[in-house]
Amino acid sequence: MEPSDDTTASIAALSSGQGPGGIAVIRVSGADSHNIVRPLLRFKKKPDSFQPEANVLALCELLDLKNNTIIDEPLVVFFKAPHSFTGENSLEIHLHGGSWIVRKTLSLLFEAGCRPAKPGEFTLRAFEHGKIDLTKAEGIKALVEASSEQEWLAARQLASGKLFHLIDDVRKTLMNAMAWLEATIDFPDEGETSAVSDKEIEERVRLAEASIDRLLASASSGRIARNGLKVAILGQPNVGKSTLMNALLEENRAIVTAIAGTTRDYLEEKCLINGRLIQLVDTAGLRDEGDEVEKIGMARSLEISKKADLILGLTARNQGETGRSWLSNLASSYKEIEVLFVETKSDLLSSDTPPGYLSISASTGEGMEDLKSKISEIVDAALMKVKGNAFVTEPRHIHALGLAKNALSEFWAVKARSGGEEMQAFELLEAARALTSIIGHIDSDDVLGLIFSTFCVGK
Repeated sequence: MEPSDDTTASIAALSSGQGPGGIAVIRVSGADSHNIVRPLLRFKKKPDSFQPEANVLALCELLDLKNNTIIDEPLVVFFKAPHSFTGENSLEIHLHGGSWIVRKTLSLLFEAGCRPAKPGEFTLRAFEHGKIDLTKAEGIKALVEASSEQEWLAARQLASGKLFHLIDDVRKTLMNAMAWLEATIDFPDEGETSAVSDKEIEERVRLAEASIDRLLASASSGRIARNGLKVAILGQPNVGKSTLMNALLEENRAIVTAIAGTTRDYLEEKCLINGRLIQLVDTAGLRDEGDEVEKIGMARSLEISKKADLILGLTARNQGETGRSWLSNLASSYKEIEVLFVETKSDLLSSDTPPGYLSISASTGEGMEDLKSKISEIVDAALMKVKGNAFVTEPRHIHALGLAKNALSEFWAVKARSGGEEMQAFELLEAARALTSIIGHIDSDDVLGLIFSTFCVGK
């Protein structure tokens, strides 16, 4: 979606969920929105002269003026600029939720002079009128889409302004250091500026750098909060990978047969385990043989497993020590990723669980709750690292923080080679610009369009 170029136009859209419901909320916004909608409403209290009070719900009749018909008896609330979500005149119409009533009401609004709102246009107008920053806009979208507590946590810290305030503080710290540098350039003989030592400027830069590093370090936990813990299921053919995935998904999503090589590529699905969002990846069975297609699937499986947060390394109980030895060798190649050793098919043989393993039977359910609890603990541990603090969840944020860090690294490089204050100030300005792009100013309209076009209509 392009940023709105007709900002004076009044827009309207269903703001509550799609489909029939008890109540439907239609949102209207625009400088002339009150004048457009007011003739369609007849208020119960003094209908000829009553002017509704801002921010107060009022009962009225919604009229089809052409047919002199009462469509519904909604509650309506008016908001006056700038005291509204969008920062401009707006109103909400709370109707009965029948689909015909909603369609008819929107039709009346469009005939009266409104136009249909584009996806995310209400939130875009709020941004354009300075009511929210970009991170809060992204947080609003994430709140609407949240299906688990961890997604809510990621969305809430954006929508509450935690990331905005931290980024803004870091940006101001850098701008302060840059201002002192420029003052020493422009007024080198002034007592107040000559007294500012390099040490004070460097301290401000180090404080900013430390905050940026902490935010970059939060990216892994932030991604888990926003997108779920990525769990790859690895093992040799016929150790029960697909059976385990189906059991965790609680549906028959992966094909299960006794034929080795049935899964020829990875399969990825999201699910909730004990209320935690998980991305499960069922991979092709790993072995030395197999046709060309199967080998491609194995290569892809190994590639995607390197991007996982957790590996479930599977070996079947009937494979014995041979299977455990093979799995141990495989796990040694995952230095940076936690590997949870799982012995499957525990119902086939009666024996003790090997040390360091969880024994399960996806068929009978034995040990499945222990496995789910362990996965839940790993998610909770990741979230505990960022709970209560600002953290990053979006690739856009991470990219901008990387640019800021690179600029500060160049600042230190300039100082090391005795570069002038002008070049030092330039690098600080570049870092500040990168941070500003996270919360507010975006050089490209295309970026704004990309951000807001992913919103639903009515937000």
